[in-house]
Amino acid sequence: MVLALDASEFSLQVRSADRDPDEIAELTRNLREQILLTEVESVRPLATATAAGAKSGASATVGALVIAVAPVLVATVADVLASWLRRQQVDVEIEVDGERWTGSVTPAQRDEMVTAILRRLHAARE
Repeated sequence: MVLALDASEFSLQVRSADRDPDEIAELTRNLREQILLTEVESVRPLATATAAGAKSGASATVGALVIAVAPVLVATVADVLASWLRRQQVDVEIEVDGERWTGSVTPAQRDEMVTAILRRLHAARE
């Protein structure tokens, strides 16, 4: 059996209806630090293009991260995401590939998270 070790990227979004953009940015920085403790290739803010005529060519989307990870490490990243969510207020959620999780993530929900990330990584390779 051969395991694919090449890293692919997926993005996630930290959301909260009750938090302002500065609070979301702080939560996202904290999550990024936690993910970087794993063996992912990189974790960076998601850059978006700015309007024509703006001073900068790109800006970061508040709460959005792009994670480069080998498929064999997706379960580890999902464990970090689930652990991080357990320590947040109930209004904080993570979205990956259209699926959202919040609060105490059950083992079944953690498996759904792994599936969503792998689906996104597979789509990125096509």
